[in-house]
Amino acid sequence: MIEIKLKPREVVITGHAKSDVKGKDLVCCAVSTLYYSLIANLLHYTNDIEYDGEEGHARVFIKKYNAGAARSYRFFKIAIKELEKKYPTFIKIL
Repeated sequence: MIEIKLKPREVVITGHAKSDVKGKDLVCCAVSTLYYSLIANLLHYTNDIEYDGEEGHARVFIKKYNAGAARSYRFFKIAIKELEKKYPTFIKIL
C-alpha cells in the first residue's frame, strides 16, 4: 500500500501499491506522475524547495510558500484524494 502524509508544507510518500507486477502497476504510476508534476510546478513558482525520490519513498518540502506554490499543492491534494477514492485498497492518505 502507498501511504501519503499531507502536511501544510510537505508531502511524504512511502510504499508500493502492488496493484500489478513491477513495471505494470498503474496505481504506482499515477501517484508518481502526480508527485513529479507537483515538483515541476513548484519549481516553476519557487526554487526554494527540498525534494527527493527513490523506489518506495518520495518527499517534498516547500520552504518558500507563495500563491503559485499554494495552487500547485492544492491541485496535488485534490488529485491524490480522488485517486485514493478510486483505489482505497492501494492508497491511504494519513
